[in-house]
Amino acid sequence: MKYKTMVLLIPLLACAAARADQFTMKDGRVFEATILREDKENFVLEVQVSKSIRDERTIAKKDITRVSKSDPSVPVFNEKVAGLLPVPDLSSEDEYARRIAVVEDFRKQFPYGEKNTEAKGILAKLKSEANEISKGGRKIKGVIIGEEEYKANRYEVDAQIEESRIMALLSRGQTVAALRDFERMGKEFANTAAYCNLAPVVVRAARTYVNQVSALLNSLEQRMKDRDTGLAQMTGDDKRTAETALAEQKRAAENRFEAEKQSDVGWVTADAYHQDSLEETVDYGNSAIAEMDAIPATPLPDGGEIYRKCYATVHDPEATSAAIKAALNPLRSAKLPAKYVVPLQAEAKQAEERIKADKLKKKKEESEGGSRKIPPSPPKEKEAPTPSASDPNMVR
Repeated sequence: MKYKTMVLLIPLLACAAARADQFTMKDGRVFEATILREDKENFVLEVQVSKSIRDERTIAKKDITRVSKSDPSVPVFNEKVAGLLPVPDLSSEDEYARRIAVVEDFRKQFPYGEKNTEAKGILAKLKSEANEISKGGRKIKGVIIGEEEYKANRYEVDAQIEESRIMALLSRGQTVAALRDFERMGKEFANTAAYCNLAPVVVRAARTYVNQVSALLNSLEQRMKDRDTGLAQMTGDDKRTAETALAEQKRAAENRFEAEKQSDVGWVTADAYHQDSLEETVDYGNSAIAEMDAIPATPLPDGGEIYRKCYATVHDPEATSAAIKAALNPLRSAKLPAKYVVPLQAEAKQAEERIKADKLKKKKEESEGGSRKIPPSPPKEKEAPTPSASDPNMVR
């Protein structure tokens, strides 16, 4: 029974602490407490003495100059709502919906709370971004890129998306995954600003990682001896269990290494007690770092700029066939992946067909206009002269 009472009491105390009021004494002291009860002369207060200790005190009202009532919505806002912005890059519609629901629930729970106006602003921002995402937009580096802007800059934006993903992996300490993704990025986006900008960051991460693996390789022999010494000191079931576990770890490391090599994985998984994987990581890593060091600071040619100009020309209603063909030439020489080039080529073909159709229509209209002859106007009939008063033929 005592246990159940404590379980119920803990949330209540937490709630009371969250709703603590601020008391200002005549001597200038200020403290927070929860009003348990009061009469005409006194407050009975619960005061948080320490993190785990509360004390009940009676304070005369005549000794208090001010009581500032706390807003129960504030701690809830700080805990659940304040951190909903900014929304991370590349967040899905579902993630936006989840955050919007949290704010809406808060506003329903505290319609007159101190933080309601701030919550309203957060909700408006979330809904605005969610609306753009639902239309095909993307959030990259804290900026929402709308659908039309994405279409016009698709190659560079996709490169920036990869850049954001790799940076996120590095920030989480997933160095090997980031190095592998950077290699894949180079196959599609080597001539983009995003790839060139990211290269120095990845090189630093790669150097740190290779140095760590190199240290493991240099200490491998001694670590193996120390492990064998530890096993030798063990007896019975403990020793057999340890030996079985180590054998399983060794098999798993060997199988993983072979599988990754067969799949042409450059940055293999380095196992602290698997010599081949350690040596492979150091050798491959040093070679990869030398190649990454040679990546230029700016892309030559700039694939993102070439794609953007080509897209703008193809979709320009005033563009000529010659201009469209000229815009496609650098797109081919920049060696952009087919998934970016082929759609633009198809759109260019449609644009050229439209231009051709417009020319034929205009020529036909001009031809028909020139062959039509305007018939001469019929001669005007002569009007009879108006008789004057002196005319002898005038009938009187």
